[in-house]
Amino acid sequence: MLVGTCFARSFAQALGRPLIGVNHVQAHVLAHFIRDERDAAPPRFPFINLTVSGGHTQLVLVRSALEMEVIGTTLDDAAGEAFDKGAKVLGLPYLADRHDQHAGLGDPARFVLPDPSIPGLDMSFSGIKTAFANLVRMAAAKGTGFQCARAAPPLRLSTEPYCALAAEQAAHGC
Repeated sequence: MLVGTCFARSFAQALGRPLIGVNHVQAHVLAHFIRDERDAAPPRFPFINLTVSGGHTQLVLVRSALEMEVIGTTLDDAAGEAFDKGAKVLGLPYLADRHDQHAGLGDPARFVLPDPSIPGLDMSFSGIKTAFANLVRMAAAKGTGFQCARAAPPLRLSTEPYCALAAEQAAHGC
């Protein structure tokens, strides 16, 4: 991050342009206010925002565009990171959307992954990420004709409902 910041400063200075700092985590939250062809109504303040990305999984109480409070976050790995790692061990191209294409194909009850629940609104996905990687490696080592479509649903079912439940708990608690 330091290298990127130094490059941006140098580039802006070389072009004689101002450098405007942007908090990208806040930008995740404020993306709700970008208008598009669907023209969906933006949320009204206050609201609870759930950000699930490769680097961040956070619950944010958004009181205004400038007043935000993180009320729950990952203690280790983000949910999107678990998906990205899952895609990698399945041999799928980078990014979780490739994994997501397979998630609806298999039997979600075939493999069981650990429950990521921890007290409060914080989250933890490192156990799921590791368990999934171990599941795929062990199945591949057995030579049982393991297919990624069979493994993708449990990872999805271990992360998505948990994130939704945390957001629901936050909404009822705030």
